[in-house]
Amino acid sequence: MLDIATAFRQAAYFPDFDWERTQNREACIAFDIASLATTSPELNQLNNELFEQASIGSLIKARQPGAIQSAQTRLKTNLLSVLWHLYRAMRIDPDCYVRLAMDLKPYASQKTNPLNVHGISGDILKIIRALSAAKLIEIDIGFWDRKTGRRRKTRIRATCKLLHRLCQLPPNISEDAINHPTVVVKDRNTKIPVSTAPFENDPEIIKERETLDLYNATIRHHHINLAGCQANYITVEDQNGNPHQHNVQRTQLYAVFHRQSDGVLVYGRKHGAFWQSIPSRLRQLIRIDDHETVELDYSAQILNIAASLQGIQLASDPYDILISPKLSHQANRALVKKAVVIAVNTSSRKKAMSAMRGLKSDQPQRYASLSFSNAFLDRLFDTIFDKHPFLREVTFKDHGMSLFRQDAEIARQIIQTCLDKDIVVLPIHDGFIVQKRHQDTLHQIMADVWTSMFNTTIHITVENAEQLPHKENHPKQNRRPNASIEFCQLNHRTGPRTTSGSSRSTAIRHRPHTANRAGAHRAGAIRKRVRPSLGRPSLGRGQLVTACPRPPVIGPEPQVQVSN
Repeated sequence: MLDIATAFRQAAYFPDFDWERTQNREACIAFDIASLATTSPELNQLNNELFEQASIGSLIKARQPGAIQSAQTRLKTNLLSVLWHLYRAMRIDPDCYVRLAMDLKPYASQKTNPLNVHGISGDILKIIRALSAAKLIEIDIGFWDRKTGRRRKTRIRATCKLLHRLCQLPPNISEDAINHPTVVVKDRNTKIPVSTAPFENDPEIIKERETLDLYNATIRHHHINLAGCQANYITVEDQNGNPHQHNVQRTQLYAVFHRQSDGVLVYGRKHGAFWQSIPSRLRQLIRIDDHETVELDYSAQILNIAASLQGIQLASDPYDILISPKLSHQANRALVKKAVVIAVNTSSRKKAMSAMRGLKSDQPQRYASLSFSNAFLDRLFDTIFDKHPFLREVTFKDHGMSLFRQDAEIARQIIQTCLDKDIVVLPIHDGFIVQKRHQDTLHQIMADVWTSMFNTTIHITVENAEQLPHKENHPKQNRRPNASIEFCQLNHRTGPRTTSGSSRSTAIRHRPHTANRAGAHRAGAIRKRVRPSLGRPSLGRGQLVTACPRPPVIGPEPQVQVSN
Protein backbone atom coordinates (compact mmCIF):
# COMPACT_ATOMS: atom_id res chain seq x y z
CA MET A 1 0.00 0.00 0.00
CA LEU A 2 1.33 3.45 -0.88
CA ASP A 3 1.24 6.06 1.84
CA ILE A 4 -0.30 9.52 1.67
CA ALA A 5 3.00 11.29 0.94
CA THR A 6 3.69 8.92 -2.00
CA ALA A 7 0.18 9.51 -3.31
CA PHE A 8 0.72 13.27 -3.23
CA ARG A 9 4.03 12.92 -5.06
CA GLN A 10 2.25 10.95 -7.78
CA ALA A 11 -0.37 13.69 -7.95
CA ALA A 12 2.40 16.20 -8.65
CA TYR A 13 3.49 14.23 -11.72
CA PHE A 14 0.02 13.28 -12.96
CA PRO A 15 -2.30 16.33 -13.10
CA ASP A 16 -5.42 14.20 -13.63
CA PHE A 17 -4.79 12.28 -10.42
CA ASP A 18 -8.18 11.31 -8.98
CA TRP A 19 -8.70 11.77 -5.25
CA GLU A 20 -12.04 11.07 -3.65
CA ARG A 21 -12.35 13.25 -0.56
CA THR A 22 -14.61 13.03 2.45
CA GLN A 23 -16.99 15.81 3.47
CA ASN A 24 -16.87 15.35 7.24
CA ARG A 25 -17.10 18.99 8.32
CA GLU A 26 -16.68 18.09 11.98
CA ALA A 27 -13.11 16.98 11.25
CA CYS A 28 -11.56 20.42 11.62
CA ILE A 29 -9.25 22.59 13.67
CA ALA A 30 -10.10 26.09 14.85
CA PHE A 31 -8.36 29.11 13.38
CA ASP A 32 -6.33 30.68 16.19
CA ILE A 33 -5.58 34.33 15.53
CA ALA A 34 -2.63 34.20 17.97
CA SER A 35 -1.00 31.17 16.34
CA LEU A 36 1.72 31.61 13.71
CA ALA A 37 4.62 29.43 12.59
CA THR A 38 8.20 30.00 13.61
CA THR A 39 10.57 31.18 10.90
CA SER A 40 10.74 28.49 8.20
CA PRO A 41 12.52 29.20 4.89
CA GLU A 42 10.46 26.55 3.10
CA LEU A 43 7.13 27.86 4.40
CA ASN A 44 8.15 31.46 3.62
CA GLN A 45 9.11 30.45 0.08
CA LEU A 46 5.73 28.79 -0.45
CA ASN A 47 4.08 31.87 1.01
CA ASN A 48 5.84 34.10 -1.53
CA GLU A 49 4.96 31.77 -4.41
CA LEU A 50 1.26 31.71 -3.51
CA PHE A 51 1.27 35.47 -3.03
CA GLU A 52 2.11 35.76 -6.73
CA GLN A 53 0.08 32.77 -7.94
CA ALA A 54 -3.16 33.96 -6.31
CA SER A 55 -2.52 37.61 -7.34
CA ILE A 56 -2.86 38.76 -3.75
CA GLY A 57 -0.73 41.79 -4.53
CA SER A 58 -3.67 43.14 -6.54
CA LEU A 59 -5.42 43.80 -3.20
CA ILE A 60 -2.96 46.63 -2.48
CA LYS A 61 -4.53 50.03 -3.17
CA ALA A 62 -1.69 52.21 -1.84
CA ARG A 63 0.39 54.35 -4.21
CA GLN A 64 3.33 55.51 -2.10
CA PRO A 65 6.34 53.10 -2.01
CA GLY A 66 6.40 53.00 1.80
CA ALA A 67 2.68 52.32 2.03
CA ILE A 68 2.93 49.64 -0.67
CA GLN A 69 5.72 47.88 1.24
CA SER A 70 3.74 48.06 4.49
CA ALA A 71 0.60 46.67 2.82
CA GLN A 72 2.58 43.87 1.18
CA THR A 73 4.09 42.85 4.54
CA ARG A 74 0.64 42.86 6.16
CA LEU A 75 -0.89 40.75 3.39
CA LYS A 76 1.97 38.23 3.49
CA THR A 77 1.54 37.87 7.27
CA ASN A 78 -2.17 37.21 6.76
CA LEU A 79 -1.43 34.68 4.01
CA LEU A 80 1.19 32.99 6.20
CA SER A 81 -1.38 32.63 8.96
CA VAL A 82 -3.77 30.85 6.57
CA LEU A 83 -1.01 28.58 5.24
CA TRP A 84 0.14 27.72 8.76
CA HIS A 85 -3.33 26.53 9.74
CA LEU A 86 -3.76 24.58 6.48
CA TYR A 87 -0.37 22.96 7.16
CA ARG A 88 -1.46 21.99 10.69
CA ALA A 89 -4.72 20.54 9.36
CA MET A 90 -2.83 18.59 6.69
CA ARG A 91 -0.55 17.14 9.38
CA ILE A 92 -3.65 15.70 11.05
CA ASP A 93 -5.34 14.47 7.89
CA PRO A 94 -5.34 15.68 4.26
CA ASP A 95 -9.14 16.04 4.41
CA CYS A 96 -9.16 18.02 7.66
CA TYR A 97 -10.77 21.48 7.53
CA VAL A 98 -9.86 24.77 9.23
CA ARG A 99 -12.82 26.40 10.99
CA LEU A 100 -12.88 30.21 10.98
CA ALA A 101 -15.18 33.24 11.05
CA MET A 102 -15.85 35.10 7.82
CA ASP A 103 -16.80 38.44 9.37
CA LEU A 104 -14.52 41.33 10.34
CA LYS A 105 -15.08 41.49 14.13
CA PRO A 106 -12.65 38.71 15.16
CA TYR A 107 -9.85 40.35 13.16
CA ALA A 108 -9.84 43.71 14.90
CA SER A 109 -6.50 45.34 15.74
CA GLN A 110 -4.61 44.41 18.91
CA LYS A 111 -5.77 47.64 20.52
CA THR A 112 -9.32 46.29 20.38
CA ASN A 113 -8.53 42.56 20.38
CA PRO A 114 -5.60 41.82 22.73
CA LEU A 115 -5.32 38.28 21.35
CA ASN A 116 -4.39 39.58 17.88
CA VAL A 117 -0.67 39.66 18.69
CA HIS A 118 0.43 39.21 15.05
CA GLY A 119 -1.77 41.94 13.59
CA ILE A 120 -4.03 39.67 11.51
CA SER A 121 -6.50 41.95 9.72
CA GLY A 122 -9.78 41.68 7.84
CA ASP A 123 -7.68 41.31 4.67
CA ILE A 124 -7.52 37.62 5.52
CA LEU A 125 -11.07 37.27 4.18
CA LYS A 126 -10.01 38.71 0.81
CA ILE A 127 -6.99 36.39 0.79
CA ILE A 128 -9.19 33.36 1.38
CA ARG A 129 -11.40 34.34 -1.55
CA ALA A 130 -8.32 34.89 -3.74
CA LEU A 131 -6.94 31.44 -2.82
CA SER A 132 -10.32 29.92 -3.64
CA ALA A 133 -10.42 31.68 -7.02
CA ALA A 134 -6.94 30.24 -7.75
CA LYS A 135 -8.30 26.76 -6.87
CA LEU A 136 -5.84 26.42 -4.00
CA ILE A 137 -8.45 25.98 -1.26
CA GLU A 138 -12.03 24.76 -0.93
CA ILE A 139 -14.56 26.85 1.02
CA ASP A 140 -17.58 25.42 2.80
CA ILE A 141 -19.63 28.49 3.73
CA GLY A 142 -21.09 28.55 7.22
CA PHE A 143 -24.56 29.67 8.24
CA TRP A 144 -26.64 31.06 11.08
CA ASP A 145 -30.33 30.19 11.33
CA ARG A 146 -31.95 33.00 13.33
CA LYS A 147 -35.10 30.98 13.96
CA THR A 148 -33.50 27.87 15.43
CA GLY A 149 -30.28 29.46 16.64
CA ARG A 150 -28.22 26.81 14.83
CA ARG A 151 -24.96 28.02 13.35
CA ARG A 152 -21.79 26.65 11.82
CA LYS A 153 -18.61 28.54 11.02
CA THR A 154 -17.09 28.50 7.56
CA ARG A 155 -14.60 25.71 6.79
CA ILE A 156 -11.65 25.83 4.42
CA ARG A 157 -9.13 23.19 3.38
CA ALA A 158 -6.34 22.82 0.84
CA THR A 159 -7.18 21.41 -2.57
CA CYS A 160 -5.10 18.58 -4.01
CA LYS A 161 -3.29 21.27 -5.99
CA LEU A 162 -2.01 22.79 -2.75
CA LEU A 163 -1.88 19.61 -0.65
CA HIS A 164 1.11 18.09 -2.39
CA ARG A 165 3.01 21.37 -1.94
CA LEU A 166 2.20 21.45 1.77
CA CYS A 167 3.27 17.82 1.97
CA GLN A 168 6.73 18.76 0.73
CA LEU A 169 7.29 21.12 3.67
CA PRO A 170 9.43 19.91 6.60
CA PRO A 171 7.45 17.88 9.14
CA ASN A 172 8.92 19.73 12.12
CA ILE A 173 7.65 23.30 11.65
CA SER A 174 6.52 24.50 15.06
CA GLU A 175 4.42 27.30 16.48
CA ASP A 176 5.96 30.61 17.39
CA ALA A 177 5.85 31.53 21.07
CA ILE A 178 2.60 33.24 22.03
CA ASN A 179 2.72 36.23 24.36
CA HIS A 180 -0.88 36.51 25.45
CA PRO A 181 -1.99 39.37 27.68
CA THR A 182 -2.76 37.91 31.10
CA VAL A 183 -6.25 39.45 31.17
CA VAL A 184 -8.71 39.38 28.26
CA VAL A 185 -12.19 40.96 28.31
CA LYS A 186 -14.83 39.74 25.87
CA ASP A 187 -18.31 40.97 25.09
CA ARG A 188 -20.80 38.67 26.83
CA ASN A 189 -23.04 38.30 23.78
CA THR A 190 -20.63 38.24 20.84
CA LYS A 191 -17.65 36.63 22.65
CA ILE A 192 -15.42 39.06 20.71
CA PRO A 193 -12.48 40.52 22.71
CA VAL A 194 -12.82 44.19 23.63
CA SER A 195 -10.42 46.74 25.04
CA THR A 196 -9.40 46.27 28.69
CA ALA A 197 -8.66 50.01 29.13
CA PRO A 198 -11.91 50.80 31.03
CA PHE A 199 -11.06 48.12 33.60
CA GLU A 200 -7.38 48.84 34.22
CA ASN A 201 -8.07 50.22 37.71
CA ASP A 202 -10.51 47.48 38.70
CA PRO A 203 -9.11 45.84 41.89
CA GLU A 204 -10.10 42.35 40.70
CA ILE A 205 -8.34 42.87 37.36
CA ILE A 206 -5.22 44.15 39.12
CA LYS A 207 -5.08 41.10 41.44
CA GLU A 208 -5.70 38.72 38.53
CA ARG A 209 -2.97 40.28 36.41
CA GLU A 210 -0.42 40.27 39.24
CA THR A 211 -1.08 36.62 40.06
CA LEU A 212 -0.93 35.41 36.45
CA ASP A 213 2.14 37.51 35.60
CA LEU A 214 4.00 35.84 38.45
CA TYR A 215 2.60 32.42 37.56
CA ASN A 216 3.60 32.65 33.89
CA ALA A 217 7.08 33.87 34.79
CA THR A 218 7.45 30.93 37.18
CA ILE A 219 6.10 28.22 34.87
CA ARG A 220 8.68 29.14 32.19
CA HIS A 221 11.39 27.70 34.44
CA HIS A 222 9.69 24.30 34.71
CA HIS A 223 9.28 21.44 32.25
CA ILE A 224 5.65 20.39 31.71
CA ASN A 225 5.05 17.49 29.33
CA LEU A 226 3.21 14.22 28.70
CA ALA A 227 5.05 11.02 29.57
CA GLY A 228 6.15 9.14 26.45
CA CYS A 229 5.43 12.04 24.09
CA GLN A 230 8.31 13.84 22.38
CA ALA A 231 6.12 15.88 20.02
CA ASN A 232 4.98 19.49 20.27
CA TYR A 233 1.52 18.67 18.89
CA ILE A 234 -0.79 15.81 19.77
CA THR A 235 -3.94 14.90 17.89
CA VAL A 236 -6.71 13.28 19.92
CA GLU A 237 -9.74 11.78 18.25
CA ASP A 238 -13.16 11.98 19.87
CA GLN A 239 -15.77 9.22 19.97
CA ASN A 240 -16.90 10.13 16.44
CA GLY A 241 -13.40 9.90 15.00
CA ASN A 242 -13.00 13.67 14.65
CA PRO A 243 -9.50 15.01 15.37
CA HIS A 244 -8.65 17.65 17.98
CA GLN A 245 -5.16 19.10 17.99
CA HIS A 246 -3.32 20.31 21.11
CA ASN A 247 0.01 22.13 21.38
CA VAL A 248 1.83 20.78 24.45
CA GLN A 249 4.20 23.75 24.36
CA ARG A 250 1.43 26.05 25.56
CA THR A 251 1.87 26.51 29.30
CA GLN A 252 0.95 30.17 29.77
CA LEU A 253 -2.36 31.18 31.36
CA TYR A 254 -4.63 34.16 30.80
CA ALA A 255 -7.93 35.07 32.46
CA VAL A 256 -11.02 35.64 30.32
CA PHE A 257 -13.70 37.99 31.66
CA HIS A 258 -17.06 38.63 30.04
CA ARG A 259 -18.47 42.16 30.04
CA GLN A 260 -22.23 42.23 30.57
CA SER A 261 -24.49 44.89 29.13
CA ASP A 262 -24.44 46.70 32.50
CA GLY A 263 -20.62 46.81 32.43
CA VAL A 264 -20.15 44.21 35.18
CA LEU A 265 -17.38 41.65 34.63
CA VAL A 266 -18.26 37.97 35.10
CA TYR A 267 -16.68 34.58 34.34
CA GLY A 268 -12.91 35.11 34.85
CA ARG A 269 -11.74 31.53 34.29
CA LYS A 270 -8.16 30.81 33.26
CA HIS A 271 -7.37 29.50 29.78
CA GLY A 272 -4.46 28.95 27.42
CA ALA A 273 -2.56 25.92 28.79
CA PHE A 274 -2.63 22.56 27.02
CA TRP A 275 -3.55 20.54 30.12
CA GLN A 276 -6.91 22.33 30.25
CA SER A 277 -7.99 21.20 26.79
CA ILE A 278 -6.73 17.60 26.58
CA PRO A 279 -9.18 14.83 27.57
CA SER A 280 -9.18 13.99 31.26
CA ARG A 281 -7.99 10.45 30.52
CA LEU A 282 -4.67 11.88 29.29
CA ARG A 283 -3.98 14.05 32.31
CA GLN A 284 -2.59 11.07 34.21
CA LEU A 285 0.38 11.30 31.80
CA ILE A 286 1.29 14.88 32.74
CA ARG A 287 4.73 15.27 34.26
CA ILE A 288 6.10 18.30 36.13
CA ASP A 289 9.90 18.38 35.92
CA ASP A 290 9.76 14.65 35.07
CA HIS A 291 7.85 13.82 38.28
CA GLU A 292 4.52 12.00 38.33
CA THR A 293 1.50 14.12 39.16
CA VAL A 294 -1.88 13.86 40.83
CA GLU A 295 -5.07 15.78 40.11
CA LEU A 296 -7.41 16.97 42.86
CA ASP A 297 -10.91 18.19 41.95
CA TYR A 298 -13.70 19.92 43.83
CA SER A 299 -16.73 17.61 43.68
CA ALA A 300 -19.88 19.20 42.20
CA GLN A 301 -18.30 22.65 42.45
CA ILE A 302 -20.95 24.79 40.74
CA LEU A 303 -23.76 23.14 42.72
CA ASN A 304 -21.80 23.62 45.95
CA ILE A 305 -21.11 27.29 45.14
CA ALA A 306 -24.81 27.94 44.51
CA ALA A 307 -25.69 26.26 47.81
CA SER A 308 -22.90 27.91 49.83
CA LEU A 309 -23.90 31.39 48.66
CA GLN A 310 -27.26 30.69 50.34
CA GLY A 311 -25.63 29.26 53.46
CA ILE A 312 -26.51 25.63 52.69
CA GLN A 313 -24.15 22.71 53.30
CA LEU A 314 -24.62 19.93 50.75
CA ALA A 315 -24.24 16.18 51.21
CA SER A 316 -21.34 14.17 49.82
CA ASP A 317 -22.63 13.71 46.26
CA PRO A 318 -25.43 16.14 45.37
CA TYR A 319 -25.62 14.76 41.81
CA ASP A 320 -26.64 11.30 43.06
CA ILE A 321 -30.29 11.53 41.98
CA LEU A 322 -32.22 8.74 40.27
CA ILE A 323 -33.81 10.06 37.08
CA SER A 324 -34.48 6.89 35.13
CA PRO A 325 -33.99 3.21 36.01
CA LYS A 326 -33.11 2.65 32.34
CA LEU A 327 -29.78 4.43 32.88
CA SER A 328 -26.77 3.24 34.81
CA HIS A 329 -25.78 5.03 37.99
CA GLN A 330 -22.97 6.82 36.15
CA ALA A 331 -25.27 7.87 33.29
CA ASN A 332 -27.90 9.13 35.77
CA ARG A 333 -25.30 11.22 37.57
CA ALA A 334 -23.92 12.64 34.31
CA LEU A 335 -27.44 13.58 33.17
CA VAL A 336 -28.17 15.40 36.45
CA LYS A 337 -24.86 17.24 36.32
CA LYS A 338 -25.43 18.36 32.75
CA ALA A 339 -29.01 19.44 33.53
CA VAL A 340 -27.81 21.59 36.46
CA VAL A 341 -25.09 23.28 34.40
CA ILE A 342 -27.54 23.98 31.55
CA ALA A 343 -30.22 25.27 33.94
CA VAL A 344 -27.93 27.85 35.58
CA ASN A 345 -26.58 29.01 32.20
CA THR A 346 -29.89 29.58 30.39
CA SER A 347 -32.45 32.34 30.77
CA SER A 348 -35.61 30.20 30.45
CA ARG A 349 -36.85 26.66 30.90
CA LYS A 350 -37.64 26.49 27.18
CA LYS A 351 -34.01 27.25 26.25
CA ALA A 352 -32.80 24.73 28.82
CA MET A 353 -34.99 22.03 27.27
CA SER A 354 -33.66 22.85 23.82
CA ALA A 355 -30.09 22.54 25.13
CA MET A 356 -30.90 19.20 26.75
CA ARG A 357 -32.20 17.87 23.43
CA GLY A 358 -28.93 18.95 21.90
CA LEU A 359 -27.20 16.81 24.53
CA LYS A 360 -29.13 13.77 23.31
CA SER A 361 -28.25 14.45 19.69
CA ASP A 362 -24.57 14.66 20.70
CA GLN A 363 -24.73 11.36 22.64
CA PRO A 364 -27.52 9.37 20.97
CA GLN A 365 -26.32 5.95 22.11
CA ARG A 366 -26.01 6.90 25.77
CA TYR A 367 -29.55 8.28 25.99
CA ALA A 368 -31.24 6.11 23.35
CA SER A 369 -33.70 4.73 25.93
CA LEU A 370 -34.99 8.22 26.85
CA SER A 371 -37.37 10.37 24.82
CA PHE A 372 -36.34 13.85 26.08
CA SER A 373 -39.91 14.99 25.56
CA ASN A 374 -41.25 18.10 27.31
CA ALA A 375 -42.91 15.90 29.94
CA PHE A 376 -39.68 14.00 30.65
CA LEU A 377 -37.54 17.15 30.82
CA ASP A 378 -40.07 18.87 33.09
CA ARG A 379 -39.93 15.85 35.37
CA LEU A 380 -36.12 15.87 35.23
CA PHE A 381 -35.82 19.49 36.36
CA ASP A 382 -38.57 19.15 38.97
CA THR A 383 -36.88 16.08 40.46
CA ILE A 384 -33.62 18.00 40.77
CA PHE A 385 -35.37 21.02 42.32
CA ASP A 386 -37.20 18.80 44.81
CA LYS A 387 -33.83 17.43 45.91
CA HIS A 388 -32.18 20.88 45.94
CA PRO A 389 -34.86 23.62 46.40
CA PHE A 390 -32.23 26.36 46.56
CA LEU A 391 -31.59 25.88 42.83
CA ARG A 392 -34.90 27.54 42.01
CA GLU A 393 -33.27 30.87 42.95
CA VAL A 394 -30.42 30.58 40.40
CA THR A 395 -31.77 28.50 37.50
CA PHE A 396 -33.29 29.82 34.26
CA LYS A 397 -31.96 33.28 35.15
CA ASP A 398 -28.64 33.15 33.28
CA HIS A 399 -26.62 33.24 36.51
CA GLY A 400 -24.00 30.73 35.35
CA MET A 401 -21.31 33.29 34.54
CA SER A 402 -21.62 34.82 38.01
CA LEU A 403 -21.11 31.39 39.57
CA PHE A 404 -18.09 30.81 37.33
CA ARG A 405 -16.70 34.13 38.60
CA GLN A 406 -16.70 32.62 42.10
CA ASP A 407 -14.87 29.50 40.97
CA ALA A 408 -12.34 31.66 39.09
CA GLU A 409 -11.55 33.53 42.31
CA ILE A 410 -11.09 30.19 44.10
CA ALA A 411 -8.57 29.19 41.42
CA ARG A 412 -6.72 32.51 41.69
CA GLN A 413 -6.33 32.15 45.46
CA ILE A 414 -5.10 28.56 45.15
CA ILE A 415 -2.59 29.57 42.46
CA GLN A 416 -1.34 32.46 44.60
CA THR A 417 -0.98 30.26 47.70
CA CYS A 418 0.93 27.60 45.74
CA LEU A 419 3.25 30.29 44.35
CA ASP A 420 3.91 31.49 47.90
CA LYS A 421 4.82 27.91 48.88
CA ASP A 422 6.99 27.29 45.76
CA ILE A 423 4.63 24.59 44.50
CA VAL A 424 4.06 24.27 40.74
CA VAL A 425 0.30 23.89 40.22
CA LEU A 426 -1.57 23.37 36.95
CA PRO A 427 -5.17 24.68 37.23
CA ILE A 428 -8.08 23.09 35.34
CA HIS A 429 -11.00 25.31 36.42
CA ASP A 430 -12.34 23.16 39.29
CA GLY A 431 -9.29 20.88 39.49
CA PHE A 432 -5.58 21.27 40.13
CA ILE A 433 -2.52 19.16 39.26
CA VAL A 434 0.69 19.01 41.33
CA GLN A 435 3.55 16.61 41.82
CA LYS A 436 2.45 13.64 43.93
CA ARG A 437 4.63 14.70 46.85
CA HIS A 438 2.51 17.87 47.19
CA GLN A 439 -0.85 16.06 47.23
CA ASP A 440 -1.60 16.55 50.95
CA THR A 441 -0.49 20.19 50.84
CA LEU A 442 -2.71 20.95 47.86
CA HIS A 443 -5.67 19.24 49.53
CA GLN A 444 -5.25 21.42 52.59
CA ILE A 445 -4.92 24.58 50.49
CA MET A 446 -8.09 23.75 48.52
CA ALA A 447 -10.06 23.03 51.70
CA ASP A 448 -8.84 26.22 53.42
CA VAL A 449 -9.60 28.47 50.43
CA TRP A 450 -13.11 27.05 50.10
CA THR A 451 -13.91 27.45 53.79
CA SER A 452 -12.54 31.00 53.88
CA MET A 453 -14.74 32.02 50.94
CA PHE A 454 -18.02 30.26 51.80
CA ASN A 455 -17.78 29.03 55.41
CA THR A 456 -18.85 25.56 54.25
CA THR A 457 -16.99 22.36 53.34
CA ILE A 458 -16.77 20.45 50.09
CA HIS A 459 -15.59 16.98 49.11
CA ILE A 460 -12.33 16.84 47.18
CA THR A 461 -11.74 13.93 44.81
CA VAL A 462 -8.45 12.53 43.56
CA GLU A 463 -8.26 11.54 39.91
CA ASN A 464 -6.25 8.47 38.86
CA ALA A 465 -5.15 7.66 42.42
CA GLU A 466 -4.14 4.06 43.04
CA GLN A 467 -4.64 3.80 46.80
CA LEU A 468 -5.81 6.26 49.39
CA PRO A 469 -6.14 5.74 53.15
CA HIS A 470 -9.78 5.67 54.20
CA LYS A 471 -10.66 8.37 56.64
CA GLU A 472 -13.35 10.97 57.14
CA ASN A 473 -13.14 14.00 54.81
CA HIS A 474 -10.11 12.53 53.07
CA PRO A 475 -10.16 12.99 49.29
CA LYS A 476 -11.85 10.00 47.74
CA GLN A 477 -10.78 8.12 44.66
CA ASN A 478 -12.58 8.57 41.40
CA ARG A 479 -12.78 5.04 40.05
CA ARG A 480 -13.50 5.98 36.48
CA PRO A 481 -11.75 3.57 34.08
CA ASN A 482 -8.60 4.99 32.54
CA ALA A 483 -7.87 5.11 28.86
CA SER A 484 -5.60 2.74 27.03
CA ILE A 485 -3.34 5.01 25.06
CA GLU A 486 -0.64 4.64 22.46
CA PHE A 487 1.60 7.47 21.24
CA CYS A 488 2.77 7.20 17.64
CA GLN A 489 5.20 9.57 15.99
CA LEU A 490 3.78 10.25 12.52
CA ASN A 491 5.43 11.45 9.37
CA HIS A 492 2.77 13.13 7.22
CA ARG A 493 0.17 11.21 9.23
CA THR A 494 0.74 7.93 7.38
CA GLY A 495 1.72 5.55 10.15
CA PRO A 496 4.09 4.97 13.06
CA ARG A 497 7.58 6.17 12.28
CA THR A 498 10.19 8.46 13.77
CA THR A 499 10.65 11.96 12.37
CA SER A 500 13.61 14.22 12.72
CA GLY A 501 13.52 17.45 14.68
CA SER A 502 12.08 18.38 18.04
CA SER A 503 8.72 19.62 16.74
CA ARG A 504 6.79 16.56 15.69
CA SER A 505 3.16 15.64 15.40
CA THR A 506 1.78 12.83 17.52
CA ALA A 507 -1.41 10.85 17.11
CA ILE A 508 -3.08 9.32 20.13
CA ARG A 509 -4.75 6.05 19.37
CA HIS A 510 -6.91 4.04 21.70
CA ARG A 511 -5.99 0.36 21.96
CA PRO A 512 -9.25 -1.61 21.72
CA HIS A 513 -10.38 -4.88 23.26
CA THR A 514 -10.30 -7.76 20.80
CA ALA A 515 -14.09 -7.82 20.89
CA ASN A 516 -14.24 -4.16 19.92
CA ARG A 517 -11.84 -4.20 17.00
CA ALA A 518 -14.72 -4.55 14.56
CA GLY A 519 -15.76 -1.01 15.45
CA ALA A 520 -12.37 0.47 14.64
CA HIS A 521 -13.56 1.96 11.32
CA ARG A 522 -17.05 3.20 11.96
CA ALA A 523 -19.25 5.93 10.53
CA GLY A 524 -17.71 9.36 10.53
CA ALA A 525 -14.17 8.11 9.98
CA ILE A 526 -11.93 10.23 7.80
CA ARG A 527 -10.84 8.09 4.87
CA LYS A 528 -9.30 8.67 1.49
CA ARG A 529 -9.96 6.37 -1.42
CA VAL A 530 -7.41 6.56 -4.22
CA ARG A 531 -8.76 5.41 -7.54
CA PRO A 532 -6.52 3.78 -10.13
CA SER A 533 -6.24 5.57 -13.44
CA LEU A 534 -4.87 4.66 -16.84
CA GLY A 535 -1.17 5.33 -17.39
CA ARG A 536 -0.34 5.71 -13.68
CA PRO A 537 0.79 3.38 -10.92
CA SER A 538 -2.33 1.96 -9.25
CA LEU A 539 -2.97 1.70 -5.53
CA GLY A 540 -5.51 -1.05 -6.18
CA ARG A 541 -9.24 -0.55 -6.53
CA GLY A 542 -10.98 0.01 -3.25
CA GLN A 543 -7.74 0.29 -1.30
CA LEU A 544 -7.91 2.66 1.67
CA VAL A 545 -5.17 4.96 2.85
CA THR A 546 -6.07 5.97 6.39
CA ALA A 547 -4.14 8.95 7.69
CA CYS A 548 -5.73 9.08 11.15
CA PRO A 549 -6.63 5.79 12.89
CA ARG A 550 -10.19 5.64 14.20
CA PRO A 551 -10.60 5.13 17.95
CA PRO A 552 -12.61 2.07 19.02
CA VAL A 553 -14.17 1.70 22.45
CA ILE A 554 -11.61 2.41 25.14
CA GLY A 555 -10.35 -0.56 27.14
CA PRO A 556 -10.19 -0.48 30.92
CA GLU A 557 -6.49 -1.20 31.43
CA PRO A 558 -4.08 1.76 31.08
CA GLN A 559 -1.19 1.03 28.71
CA VAL A 560 1.11 3.70 27.39
CA GLN A 561 3.45 2.79 24.57
CA VAL A 562 5.75 4.82 22.38
CA SER A 563 6.33 3.71 18.81
CA ASN A 564 9.82 4.56 17.63
